[in-house]
Amino acid sequence: MKKVEITETQRGLKIKNGRITGILEPGRHWTFSSFGISPETVLKYDVNEPEFLGPWASALIKWHPQLVTKYFTVVDTSDHQTALIYVDEKFHRIVGPGQRKLFWKILKDVRVEYIAFSDWQEIPAEQAKLLMHQQPDSEEFIHKIIPEGSLGLLFADGRLVKKLAPGPCTYWKGKSTLNVVAIDMRTQNLEVSGQEILTKDRVSIRLNLDAHYRVSDAEKLVTESQDAKDLLYKELQFALRKAIGVRTLDEVLATKESLGTEVLEQAAPFAVRVGIELTSTGVRDIILPGDIREILNQVVASEKQAQANLIRRREEVAATRSLLNTARLIESSPVLMRLKEMESIEKVSDKVQAINVVGGLEQLMNLVSRQK
Repeated sequence: MKKVEITETQRGLKIKNGRITGILEPGRHWTFSSFGISPETVLKYDVNEPEFLGPWASALIKWHPQLVTKYFTVVDTSDHQTALIYVDEKFHRIVGPGQRKLFWKILKDVRVEYIAFSDWQEIPAEQAKLLMHQQPDSEEFIHKIIPEGSLGLLFADGRLVKKLAPGPCTYWKGKSTLNVVAIDMRTQNLEVSGQEILTKDRVSIRLNLDAHYRVSDAEKLVTESQDAKDLLYKELQFALRKAIGVRTLDEVLATKESLGTEVLEQAAPFAVRVGIELTSTGVRDIILPGDIREILNQVVASEKQAQANLIRRREEVAATRSLLNTARLIESSPVLMRLKEMESIEKVSDKVQAINVVGGLEQLMNLVSRQK
């Protein structure tokens, strides 16, 4: 004989010969064994822990329904159900699809809320907040926040099944493998920089191109290509090289502003095929080799010097023509000649500081000797 004590917070599961023979209530109990007969064993369970854990749950449910009805709450979910377990009206845990669990109903009140869901059914916001707070790492659901200006795509088993608006979203997984991808739908910038390209006259130049684009079809973006942005980058490279390769250096410099438009026209159809809309492109910088830059600077300096000389000659011709016209007027008008003489005298007199009047040669010589 062996004494077994069961407290108020315990229950004992009696096992004999590999079979459940009953559940012991609180108190003192005795088990018996004799030579050649398997002894009874008692497995003690703390009923403060709501869930019945161990290998005997399935046997209890199948072969001892009366014990189950008396001591347990059974949670049995189908493949399209999940269950929320509340203990004393407080959320305890989730039981996923296709599971069967036992919960003690002795010291605590256990309530089960079954939720039937189809594949990819979204969990209501309030319920999602509760689940995220209590079990943020649960494998029974997937939670994602779609940023403002983005579009969410829900994939089930690798197949696109739903588009999602910005905001938080939570989905039951069920038997599917779910994944949520957020696609930025805002206008974005793509830089194609440091492109070494030969012009038609075989001058190597470096260009930097800026492109603005936005996603016009998120479904195409993820289904038509693995990396649409990388493909767009390469397409802009090809279009830029094509535009530069048919121009000489002078033509490239002269048509810098229109190069972006030409690249846009060439790359836009490809962008549409992968779900992208190119809104604008433009060549930001054209960087020339050092020797070519010096030659161009000399050419520009020579051109400016030639322009300055031309302007100077034009001014000289205009001044000569003006003098000739003045001479002709003076020749035909004695009065005008006299006026010009008076103007000349006036200009000379402005520079004279003093005038000495002498009466004769002797006084002039005396004046000169005094100044020496």
